[in-house]
Amino acid sequence: MPDANGDDYEFSRDDNGGFPLGEEAPALTEREALETELIRRLISSYFNIVRETIADQVPKAVMYLLVNHSKDVVQNRLVSELYKEDLFQELLYEDDAIKAEREKCEKLLSTYKEAAKIIGEVL
Repeated sequence: MPDANGDDYEFSRDDNGGFPLGEEAPALTEREALETELIRRLISSYFNIVRETIADQVPKAVMYLLVNHSKDVVQNRLVSELYKEDLFQELLYEDDAIKAEREKCEKLLSTYKEAAKIIGEVL
């Protein structure tokens, strides 16, 4: 199975191959040896897939958590700064030139609506 650097390494057994003292490991048939090798390779492939999946997901999870935390902090700060009652007058202040332009546009809009109404009655 590959280690963190991607190098393959083999598992080593103790001197008795994991069997109690005095007993030897039974010889594997050719079929058992093939099946054992197949299972070893499948497990190795599975762990490689899991390792790659985790390597892909960890940076995404970190970014997700950082972005959400930053968004919450910024939103809380903005809300706390904007909803101070002494700022309402300053925030809602409308410049005189803008106020005059808005009133002019409102009068023009009402004139256009009246003209559209008259044209609709004529047709």
